[in-house]
Amino acid sequence: MKKCIIISDSFKGTLSTFEIINLFKEGTKEIFPECEVVGFPIADGGEGTMEAFASSLVGEKITIDSVDSNNSPIKATYFISNNVAYMDVATCIYLVSTKIKNPFITTSYGVGLMIKDAIIKGCKKIIIGLGGSSTNDGGAGLLSALGVKFFNEENKEFVPTGRTLDQIISINTSELDRLINNVEIIGMCDVSNPLLFENGASRIYAKQKGATEEETFILDKKMSAYHNIILKQGYKDYSSFNGAGAAGGIGYSIITLLHGKLEKGIKVLLEALNFENKLKDVDVIFTGEGNIDSQTLNGKVVDGIREVASLHKIPVVVIAGGADLNTEEMIKDPIKAIVTTTRKPMEFSKLKPYSKEFYLSTIRNTLRLIKLGMEINK
Repeated sequence: MKKCIIISDSFKGTLSTFEIINLFKEGTKEIFPECEVVGFPIADGGEGTMEAFASSLVGEKITIDSVDSNNSPIKATYFISNNVAYMDVATCIYLVSTKIKNPFITTSYGVGLMIKDAIIKGCKKIIIGLGGSSTNDGGAGLLSALGVKFFNEENKEFVPTGRTLDQIISINTSELDRLINNVEIIGMCDVSNPLLFENGASRIYAKQKGATEEETFILDKKMSAYHNIILKQGYKDYSSFNGAGAAGGIGYSIITLLHGKLEKGIKVLLEALNFENKLKDVDVIFTGEGNIDSQTLNGKVVDGIREVASLHKIPVVVIAGGADLNTEEMIKDPIKAIVTTTRKPMEFSKLKPYSKEFYLSTIRNTLRLIKLGMEINK
């Protein structure tokens, strides 16, 4: 093996994509010391997406004053390269770091401040990862930061949250329309949920953001009222569009009021990295994610790598933290093997101290088998 690529998603809660690359290089140096290892930090729209772009492209990180989902002041960072801005909603509204997890009150306003700053700085294209949000405001907070004015029945302007979406009586988008004129906005999204009802933003995701089962129905009704007001403004009905429910409905606001589009995160990242043009003389591509399951080949990182590798007839080896029992059916060209790093039954909370050791050991053994196969076929 003379040249290989390591391009793996993070193992959520244990290993970052950067740690995986370093561990892979360490293991490869031991087994194939002459092998050229090319590493690509990657993410599919969740936390770390902006860093993945910043580590592979030439540009500048921008830090601004913003607010988190509890409306507390924070510093938010995004990245600009060739007048394209790359950012994550998780920078401002990351569920894990949200102090008060309550989708009735959390706001996406801070994300809008990042978008506005990028546009003011001259960016004509905004690419934003939609994973990991703690909000359920339909993107209304984000829109407010971009100049949309929401009015209640007393004709008073306010910034809607999940609790008050049904209090919107009218909307003025004139300031927004001027701001985003000739600006392209793309949401990186790896979910296909619509905005409303049993598979929508509120019913599926609000519970993990702090709502009770009963409250998810209430939030869904308020979101439906929000949608109806948008329709009255003359916008097309995108409530059933795949990904409209992403990030608590931010996906919906992107494709309606922002006239943007939603794309699979891995597709956007691979295109930005010009990945296909970096495959010359590559013998094997190694990829992976925390857990391989039925969703893996539905637009996630491994699926995106599989598609590109198939076009170039490059074999793929998947290294994962764990895998469901039905993953055997995924092992078909170009995927040659799925290898898991878990060495023994262990609670996830106790796994982290061993995660690096397990990953490195798995890489060593996988590469030893590849080396054995090469020796047998000589």
